[in-house]
This record gives sequence, C-alpha cells and structure tokens, in this order.
Amino acid sequence: MAGLIGWLAAWTPAWSAPLLLQVSPEPQNAAEARVGVVALNSSSAPLSVSFPAELPAQLVVGGVSRSLMLQRGATSEPSDIRLEPGQFARRDYQVALPDHPGDSVTLALADFPQQVVTLHLISTTPGEPSSRPALASTPSTNRPSIKPPPEESDAMKFFRQHFFPHEPLYFIMGWEDPQVKFQISFKYRLFNADEDDPGWAVRQVPQLANLYLGYTQTSLWDTAAESAPFYDTAYKPEFFYQTTRIDQGRWASWFGMDAQGGFQHASNGQDGPESRSLNVAYVMPTFYFGDVKKFHFRFAPRIYTYIGSLEDNPDIADYYGHVQLRAMVGWADGAQLSIIGTIGDGFNYGSTQLDLTYPLYRLAGGSIAVYLDLQYFTGYGETLLDYNIRSSAFRAGFSLWR
Repeated sequence: MAGLIGWLAAWTPAWSAPLLLQVSPEPQNAAEARVGVVALNSSSAPLSVSFPAELPAQLVVGGVSRSLMLQRGATSEPSDIRLEPGQFARRDYQVALPDHPGDSVTLALADFPQQVVTLHLISTTPGEPSSRPALASTPSTNRPSIKPPPEESDAMKFFRQHFFPHEPLYFIMGWEDPQVKFQISFKYRLFNADEDDPGWAVRQVPQLANLYLGYTQTSLWDTAAESAPFYDTAYKPEFFYQTTRIDQGRWASWFGMDAQGGFQHASNGQDGPESRSLNVAYVMPTFYFGDVKKFHFRFAPRIYTYIGSLEDNPDIADYYGHVQLRAMVGWADGAQLSIIGTIGDGFNYGSTQLDLTYPLYRLAGGSIAVYLDLQYFTGYGETLLDYNIRSSAFRAGFSLWR
C-alpha cells in the first residue's frame, strides 16, 4: 500500500512551543486514518501537557466543512505529562473518514486551525482503480512542508533523555576590557527517566529522576590585548536536586513553585596568588506568577553557605555574600528582562546584572534560532580573579538559551 507522511509545524503565539500534526502511513484503507499529535517544548521552563481522550477537529470534503472528534488510541501511556525544555511527546488518534470523500479531504484541529493536512486518494495498484483506495497525505498548499524526521538513533535518544540546558548560554562583547564574555552551561540527568521505559531505580523511587549533574563555565576574553588571552574563567560543576510544580497546581492557576538545592564548586583553575576557589551548599525556590506559556514573572532567591576552606580568597563572602536574588519578567516567546543581584556581607558591596533578551526568530520569519542579548553588569565579582574590584560593563550579542 502506498503512503506518504505530511508534516506541518505552524508558529502559534499562544504557545511557546508548536504542536505538530502528523498523518501516519499505516492505515489499511481509506475509511480511517491515524493522526499523531506531537507537543514540543522549546521554551526555557517545564510545561504541563494534556492529551485528552477526544480532540475536536474540522474535516473539509468538497468545500463543505464538518465537525468531528479524534479519538485517542488505546495506550498505557499517561495522558497528562510534564515536558522538560527541549522534550517532546506524541499520542496517536483515530479519525473516521466519509464513505465517499471524493478526490481529497483536509483535516485540521479545531483549537489549532493552522495545523492543516490534505489527504489525497491514490490507487493501491498503479493503473488499476480500487474500490477502497489507499491514503496519501500532503501539507496544505498554503503551508511549507517539512520532511519527516529520520528514525531516532540510540545516541540521539540518550542525549534527549539526559542532557538539558541549565544556566543561560550566551556570547556577548562590548568596549570595556575584557571585551568578550561568554557562558556555556548544561545539566545531565543521572537516572534513566524515559516516560515510556523508565529504569528500575526510577520505577522504585520516582524522585531519583530529579537528580542532576550540572556544569557552567563563564569566561572573559581580552581580545584587545596582545595574543588575545582569556582574562579569567570560572569553572562551576555542581550536583543538585531539582523538581518542578511542587504545588501541583493546587494553589492557583496563575501561581507555581519549583525548587532546587545542591552543592557547587567554583574555581578559576589558576595557582599561586591568582588562585580562586570556593564551595557552597545552596537552596533556591522559584516562584512563578502568571501564565508561563505567555506573560509571567519569576522570582528565585538563592541562599547559600560556604563549605571548607576559603584560604585562596578569605574575604570573598564580603563581596558575594550569602544571598543572590534572581528575577525575570516578560513573555515566553517574546522580550524578557532578567535580573541577578548579589548581596554582599560587606557594606556597599554586591553586584547587579541585567539581561534584556528577544527572540530573533520573531523578526526573521522563524529562520534563526537565537536571542538578541543586551547585558549590563555593575558591582563586584564579575570574575573570580577580581572579586574584590568594582567594575561596570555593557555588552551585546546573542544567546542560545536564556
């Protein structure tokens, strides 16, 4: 039986991530088709997604529209799931087609009319008509087509299940020395928590799915100096526990709370008088106000204490203190302003960092997947090397994750 797959991914401002409508090539006759609905989380925060038992849809036959319900196929997979940033999930639905649909029919989800697929009728045997022709599908002509993805390799599946963005990733530059600043950061889930086949440990203790190893590296690059050396780099590995929506939506629809706590080491990798290092244990609750898929406010106080010796920098607590305040206000798929404020123990010490970011795909027709990043820092401790020297700098560039 012949068959083609039609994909359509439409940008919908109400979602920070699009829904995809896929028509599978498996149906055995033209009386029904199997439709896969895929939810993809391309935002920077976890999303709760529900796949209902029925989905309203519109079927257009010969220019006449009719309403129908897609029925979710029998499965042991949960209907309500949580998607971490970068994750996706799919559930299959069945759609019954009319007995005599004509040359073609179009199908669209009622709540997402941008997701349109056209179903064409073709013969099962070339040159011979069939009483029940097979189905093929193509995207609607007013939408760009997207080729079906190749079968996921074991390596890609492993990375999708275990590696996630952590702190912001950016590359920015300015006029003050050192001119260039960049940061890379990721986290690694320690235990196998695949929703289809979690490991034995997570099945016994589900909380193990929330254990992570993290790594963040922040570098300042003195490109104006001879040989363009790196001025200073902070290496920050950590081990932490992170859970989302610990309120489980019981308190209010416009309010949510996450929590994170762990241990972090920070060092600039130098020795002698330029050596800087510290170890901290921290807790960081995060409070969300508003709709995290649209406009919202996020506030996260990070409280920490120093562990072990501080002989490389015995007065560092005067400048870094024991409290860091993080906040963000803006749209999930638009402009965001984030603030990181450090409160030093010493009088008039501390720092403030402001980042204004905007997704450039909003200006380029979805063609470029980066954010414009405007950053201003003022205060103490932008680098571990000069934690006790006050500095100010404005830099601009792009970020991959915010």
